[in-house]
Amino acid sequence: MVKMEEVQASIDAVALLGSQDGDAVRKILEDDKEAAGAGHHNLKGIRIFETKKVKHFKKEEPNDVAMDVDSDSQDAPPKLPFSGEELDADPVLSLLGVTVNMRDTPRLCRYLNPAIVTRVKTSSLNLLVAWLFEIATSPSQDALLGQRAFESLMTIARHSLPIASLSQFVLSALLRLGAKSETLERIGIPIPILSVPDSLVIDEEVRHRILARVVDVIRTFAGNNAVYSDDLPDLILSLLSIALEPSSSPELQTDIMVTIDVLGSCVPSGSDGFSHLESDICSKVLSYAANFKPVNKAFLLSFFCGGSVRTARIARWLARRLLLPDAESATYSDYPPLKPLIALVTPRSGSKEVFDIPGNSEEENYFEDLASYVEILSYCLNDIDKYAQDEREKEKSDGLAVTSSYASPGKSVEKPLTELEQLKHSLDRLHGKIADTRSVDLARSAAKAALQQLAIRIHYTRGAVRGRGPARSNGGGLKSWLKPIKRSSAT
Repeated sequence: MVKMEEVQASIDAVALLGSQDGDAVRKILEDDKEAAGAGHHNLKGIRIFETKKVKHFKKEEPNDVAMDVDSDSQDAPPKLPFSGEELDADPVLSLLGVTVNMRDTPRLCRYLNPAIVTRVKTSSLNLLVAWLFEIATSPSQDALLGQRAFESLMTIARHSLPIASLSQFVLSALLRLGAKSETLERIGIPIPILSVPDSLVIDEEVRHRILARVVDVIRTFAGNNAVYSDDLPDLILSLLSIALEPSSSPELQTDIMVTIDVLGSCVPSGSDGFSHLESDICSKVLSYAANFKPVNKAFLLSFFCGGSVRTARIARWLARRLLLPDAESATYSDYPPLKPLIALVTPRSGSKEVFDIPGNSEEENYFEDLASYVEILSYCLNDIDKYAQDEREKEKSDGLAVTSSYASPGKSVEKPLTELEQLKHSLDRLHGKIADTRSVDLARSAAKAALQQLAIRIHYTRGAVRGRGPARSNGGGLKSWLKPIKRSSAT
């Protein structure tokens, strides 16, 4: 049966736009409804957690005070991972051990404070962090105890030496939160041995709160240089898996973006300005993302915001390898050459390559994928300024005048186009090959907009770096366009 709302929408479209345009709008609405019902092709995310909604654990109060939770849903604090000799040798550990054995949770909450945990011997910190991490990320622990363990972790992070196996602590936390082990194994990270009940189902708000703790702890350790460099690739992969989880909130994803940038700043520099560790990070992420849909490949790159030189370089190389997986030159470098990208966006018609618009235009979902590929290409060009500066220096060294397509229309320019200009013109040609009469196809419109946006960015960024073009032609910058209004002296 056709619903009255659908009939009314069709009547309104025809009344407002006429029979022909109204029918076109109605068809678009019907197609969108079918796509929504069947699962849209461009839905972002890779799910790692179970999707059941049953609540086994209650949420804590906003003021972090523990609620009355049934005893069968709360675990006793885990045993300290130290031998009897180690406990006897450290007064703080001995105090904590006795309290844990007594199962005195309120007293343990009082003992987990900065004045006490910072007195633990440095040699015992690694095991203590593992114990605190388990409490802070266990949904079945007392809520106040979990909060105190989290605060203790943050204190240790600000005052400790690097902690080994932090990525293993994070993975154990994901498993405790209901992550599917087979999904984590596909990421390529060694999975720790951990006993987790098969029936474990956790409230999403509880999971979100604990994941936010995990991200905060990683960022604090990394910000204080308390992370071993060999642990960085697995930590970044773990964060990406959390960020790509569809249930992750925008706030959590923003925190992950910042944390990945902080981790990038921990990567040591090598003799060439970058180390083999950056290449290792790229290799692991590429293995993880190789079979993603284009929309998820672009989504993954968005978490490398480029706030540091290293994360910008990693994003640039990742994007290149995602677009050119079979490129002959796979050597990690700072600014890879542009010629392979130019060849990529100027495909032979009928080749069925990614940017062969005439050859792929009839393929299902092609234009949605094309918009994602253009976004990936934009990450390859996340530092157009440097490429433009290199162009300028090369022209100077070759003794050529620094000219460009900004020359006056009346003058003939015989100098060949630079690589950036070729890339920009190729994007313009691709834009012109997409037929989208009156913008009735949203996927085609989005692809055209993505191509135009990237072409404009190349054009104006290059012009600004070279000191020519509309942005500089009038002299004086923006103020030259804001001339005072001449007022008449007549009253």
